[in-house]
Order: sequence, then structure tokens, then C-alpha cells
Amino acid sequence: MKARNAMRRNGYFLKLVTAGHFSAMFAAFSIPPFLSTILTGSFPDGLSYLGICYAAPVLAAFLGYPLRMVLTTRIGERKALIASHIALAVIMSGMSVADSPAMFLCGLILQGFVAPTFATSSSYLACRLNQDELVTGIRALQLITRVAAVLGPSLLGGVILYFSRPLQVYLLLALLLLITAFLLTLSLPSESENSQKKATGKDLMRSGNGYQLWKPYIAQVLILFSASLYAPHFITYLQTEVKVIPDSLLGTVFSIPSIAYLCSVPLLQPIRKLRNVTLLCTGFMLVMLGLIGQWQCQQWMMVIICQAGIGMGTFISFTGINLYLVSVTQILGATKTFFRFELTGRCAMAAGAITGDFLVGIAGIKAPFLVSSALMICALVFFFSICSRSETQQSF
Repeated sequence: MKARNAMRRNGYFLKLVTAGHFSAMFAAFSIPPFLSTILTGSFPDGLSYLGICYAAPVLAAFLGYPLRMVLTTRIGERKALIASHIALAVIMSGMSVADSPAMFLCGLILQGFVAPTFATSSSYLACRLNQDELVTGIRALQLITRVAAVLGPSLLGGVILYFSRPLQVYLLLALLLLITAFLLTLSLPSESENSQKKATGKDLMRSGNGYQLWKPYIAQVLILFSASLYAPHFITYLQTEVKVIPDSLLGTVFSIPSIAYLCSVPLLQPIRKLRNVTLLCTGFMLVMLGLIGQWQCQQWMMVIICQAGIGMGTFISFTGINLYLVSVTQILGATKTFFRFELTGRCAMAAGAITGDFLVGIAGIKAPFLVSSALMICALVFFFSICSRSETQQSF
């Protein structure tokens, strides 16, 4: 009976943390597509700040990761999670009354420093859930992030038209975050320290298994770097190579991997008993086939099928990555594990976008597909030939 009640409580606050993560991701993904509208409608020379306004929050988040990790360790995961929602709400309230582009830019920089992230939410979940529950929790956060990425721009696009001054939309988002912070404050229990004895990174290195710590990071970097190589130029690729797709559907085709990712959730039941390395290799193979298909054939139906395959492969890959990641938390601790995971992911995406731009410049619009598929082949070889040697289900 006690175990059943504990599971119900864990399920309740998992839903609460997931809802809080959705509000933060909704705020993060809703605004960028409308930055030009906000700047031109609020400031006379606002459009000249567009590029730096896009880059500022990402750069600030990157620079702020070490400080956030230290702060989370000092004050605890629960306080850090609630404080990030409150701080972001306060900053967005201030941005709604910004009277100059410089003031607005300062708000974006502060937003990057304090905004709730996947690492913040995951670190708290790791203090309350066992390994199996944590895998479910991480998967829920990843899924809700993609839902927010799809719903945010579409819902805010209609709402923003009703404001006389576009900046006022920040008040609406701030109110959403304050409500979330209030609910989290009332309902989230304190952290529960895991009493399990943890190995240290040095112990693992001495045992000859130090590379195990880097499995989830290597896998994530490979798949996110490969995706970022072609993503910035994908719309141009559709317009120049797959000319039959109308402009009104370009965004939909671009979003197919995210839609396929969400639609792949029913696959969890049949694949949950597969070994981690099998999940990774299967996912990498699907992504590789999708990339090769788009490099080789520009038929519109083939492009759609390949995009769906990439989304499904990404879902299966991250199912395996999450299992590795939860095991690493038992060694490094939750805060260090998840902040490092998010930081390496952002670095991989930024590096991929820059590299992809360089490849397009020297080898043409289809070159990123070829290079990305080659990286996926390397990932297959690495994880199949090296990491499968001592692999057991959901463990090192």
C-alpha cells in the first residue's frame, strides 16, 4: 500500500514538473518566430537588432551554465527550479515595458541566464524518482518540449495580433510562468537524497570503464550535430531541389521529424526490452537512411518519408540515450550529469549549424546530407563494435 501511494505521489509531481517545463518551453519557443514583428512594432530602429536578439539568449545560456550548476548545488534542485520560473516571469514583465532596443536586449540576455531548462527540471526529478521512473520523467520532458515547439508559435501567432504593442505579449507569458511557479511552490516536495553508494568518476576510470560515462554525451552530440548540419538550409533545399512543394507547406515538411517523434510514442512498449546499444544502433540506422534518401532522391514523397524516418530514428535513439543517462546520474550525480548533457547538446547544435553553412558554401546544398549520413555510419560502427561488448539491459 505504501509503495502504491508513493508511486501515485511521484506520478502527481512528475505531471506537475512536466507542466512547469511546458510553460517554460512554451515561452522559449513562442517568441523567436515573431521577434521581427515585436521589434518593428515596438521600436523605430528595432529591425537592426534582430540578429543579436536571436543570438543573445543562446549565448547567455551557454555562458551561464557553470554558474547555474553551482547555484543548483548550493540551494538545492527544488529551490532552483522554482526560482528560475519566478525570475523568468519577472524579467518578461520588465521586457513588456521596455522603451528602447537596448533595454529589450538586456532582458533577452537575462532571460538566457535564468530561464528554466531541461537540466533544471531533470535534476529535481532525479532527487525524487528511482531509475525506471526517471527514464519515464526524462522522456516526458523531451516529449513536452517538442509539443511546446509545435504549439507555441502557432498559438502565439494568433494572440499577438490582439495587442496594440507587440511587447505586451510578454505579460501574458509572465503570467503563465507565475502561475506555474505558484503551483510548484505549493505542491513540490523537498528533495530526497539518494542514499545509494555512488561510484566516482575516478573509480570508474581506474576500473577501465571510464568511457562509459561519455556514452550518452557522445551519442547525443553525434545525432544533434548531424541534424544541425542540414537544418538551417533545409527550406532552401526544398525550394531549389524539391520544387513541387508549395511555399505554404514548407514549414510543415520541415516539422515532420518533430511530428514523427511524437507519433512514435506507441513504439515504447515493443522496444522497451531491447538493449541500449540496440536502440541506439536502430535509431542511428533510421536517421542514416533518411539522410541518404534525401541526398540521393528529391521526389517530394520520398522527402516526406525520409523526414518521418529521421524523426522516428531520433525517438528510438534518445530512448537508448536516456537509459545511459540515468545510469550516469548514479555515478556523477544528477546536477552535473544533466547540466553537462544540456551544455554538450547546445554546443553540438551550434557547431553543426556553423559547419553546415560552410559545407553548403563549398560543396552545394545537398552536401550536409552526405556528411550527416557518414557521421551516422561512424556512430553505428562505434556503438556496435565497442559499446556492445559488455552491454546488459539498462546498465553498464
